[in-house]
This record gives sequence, structure tokens and C-alpha cells, in this order.
Amino acid sequence: MKFDPRNPLSTQGGRAKLVDVLLETSMGGSTRMTQTGPENLPRRYLPPGRYTDLFRLYTAECIAHRRPMASSTTFFRVLRESGWRQVLRFRGASTHAECTTCHELKAKMRRCRDLQQHAKACDKYMRHLAGTFCDRQCYWQFRERSAVAGDILSIYPPPSNSR
Repeated sequence: MKFDPRNPLSTQGGRAKLVDVLLETSMGGSTRMTQTGPENLPRRYLPPGRYTDLFRLYTAECIAHRRPMASSTTFFRVLRESGWRQVLRFRGASTHAECTTCHELKAKMRRCRDLQQHAKACDKYMRHLAGTFCDRQCYWQFRERSAVAGDILSIYPPPSNSR
């Protein structure tokens, strides 16, 4: 994207709008934080990724809504100077231990001697992942309903192998 001096995103007000759009896309529309500023907020963690992923998300949002888009230089300068970079951090690749079933199925896939055994092991592993994801979707829906409607109590059970 070429620099355009008439672009409103090169001004201070435009940079504030850029931060709003960034928060809207990455935090699901919660712009309450922009009114208080990042200096008074606790650190929050985003899913595993990089700031370039946020830039791609921002550009996709701008294209989808036919909004003017800042250049990558402007985007990263605003991110650096606004103070949000100290508050918004990315999680590591994984903060959880691998479940026992996943570990066993992956080991089974590595030990397979022929293609048919490997295909069966992969199928079992993919079914396990799909089931786990379905369980998580149910939990997320109940958690959301608990927060919004307040007519349900959502308690996430501890893993079965923990003490």
C-alpha cells in the first residue's frame, strides 16, 4: 500500500481509530478498553500467534467492511507507540499438557508397520480430536450462556488424570 498524505489514518485521530479497529477485531468488539487506555489495564493474553497475524486480521477486516486501511508501517508504529503492545501479549504455542489419549494414539501412529494400520490409527486420532473439540464447543456455549443469561452454572471439570 502506498503512502497517501490525505489518508486519515496518518493523523493522531486516525491512529486512535486504528487501535479501535484492532481491538474490535481481536477482542470480539470490546472497545471499552480504549476509553481507559492501556496504562491502567492488566496484561491480557491472545491466542498463540504474532503481531503480523493481527495485522493480517486487521487488513481482512478493513477489506471486508470496505474501510480505508493503514500501511503495515503505520500499523506497527501505532501498536508500538500506543502502549497496547505491553498489555496484549501472545500465549506460547501450548500451555497445556498433552492428554493421555492423544499421546497413546500418536505413539500408535508412529509404531504402525503398514499403511492400513497407520490409516486406522490416524482415523482414531482425528475422531478423538473432533470429539474433544465438540466437548469444548459445548463448554464454550454453556459458559457464554452462564455469563449472558445467568440461568446456568458452568463449571469446567478438572482433567480425569489430575489429582
